[in-house]
Order: sequence, then C-alpha cells, then structure tokens
Amino acid sequence: MELISGTFRHLLKNTLACFSGRKIFLFVAAIAATCYLILSGTDWLYFEHTKNIFFMEWVGAVAGVAGFLVPILLPVEMYRSGRRNKNFEAMRAAMCVAQAELVALIVSIIYKAVTGRAQPELYTAFPVDVSKNFHFGFLQNGVYWGWPSSHTIVATAMAAAIATLYPRHNIAKYGACLYAAFIGFGITFMGHWLSDVVAGALMGIGVGVAIGKAFVNSQKRAT
Repeated sequence: MELISGTFRHLLKNTLACFSGRKIFLFVAAIAATCYLILSGTDWLYFEHTKNIFFMEWVGAVAGVAGFLVPILLPVEMYRSGRRNKNFEAMRAAMCVAQAELVALIVSIIYKAVTGRAQPELYTAFPVDVSKNFHFGFLQNGVYWGWPSSHTIVATAMAAAIATLYPRHNIAKYGACLYAAFIGFGITFMGHWLSDVVAGALMGIGVGVAIGKAFVNSQKRAT
C-alpha cells in the first residue's frame, strides 16, 4: 500500500511540472517532429519498408508484452527489494518510477482521446496511406491505438526517471535506455507509426526528467 500511496503523492504538482520550463519544448518538438514525419512522407515510407510478418509477430509481440509487464513489475520489485534490505532510497526510487509511468500513461491517454489518429493497417495486402488521418474530437478512435505510443512514452519516462535518479549508475541508466529504445523500435511493428514513437519518446523524456527531479529535490529537502 505504501508503494501505491507514494506513487500518488504530489501527483498533480509533479504532473504540471512536466509542462513547465524548458520541458515544454519537448512536447512542442513532439508535435513538430510528427508534422515533419507525416508531411515528408517518412511515416508512410517507414511503414512500407518495415512491413514484415516476422517483425510483426516476434519483435513487435515481444515489445508489446515487455512494454506492458516491465513497467508494472520493475517498481514493485524495486520496492520489495528496498523494503527487504531496509534501503529507503530504493523504495523512494520505486515510487518515483511508478509515478513517472503513471503520468506518462495519463498524458498519452489524453492526447489519444482528443487526436484520434488512425493506425496503420498491418495485414492489408494493398494498404492505403492513412498516416495523415486524425479524427480530432473526443474518443473518435479510442485510446488503444493512436498518437503518441503509450508503450513508448511509458518506457521512456521510466528510463528518464531512472537516469535522473541514478546519473552515475551506468548499468541502470543505460540498461533502462536500451529497454526504452527496444520498446520504441518494436512497437512500430504493432500498429504504430514512426511518428507515434518519436513523439512518445520526446514526451516521455520530459515526464521522466520532471518526475525524477521532483523526487530528487524532495529527498534533498528531507535531508
């Protein structure tokens, strides 16, 4: 229960911090990058050249499962390990990672709900370029598919939070970044455009850094 309560502590304040200062430019960059990838035809070109059954059924499937399970299991295991070893820093880190993931998920759901972007047709023999199709409004295309990629923003937020918490721990820092990169790459084979992933990564960095810094500063004030 403490992990859950810690995850929600200062949730609104820390969420708003994701859009403050220079971090807002990451969200602006996500929109700008999306516009470029769509209008230049890169989104469609990437999809056409990477549409492969092997990648869809193996790489994409592994990324989809890992992108769902790891964000749940990692903070739980971090908290359990910290509690077992009376390592309060690890317990707080678990709360930080969990909060970064939660905020990232909320951000992605809100954007998906209002942008309603059409997903690429993976199994159509003669697909039509729908990369420019957005259905702005509310829940015009649900919140499962769409822009940005939830898997990517959550994985990147997790990695950015860990890198902020442990800037000198290369294994944790680079391991988390490699995981996020794999999720982003793999999820392009699971019904997401390249720009969904790029936008998710940029937004995830903003969220993870903001939440990570909030927890680091809170710890400094406590000591």
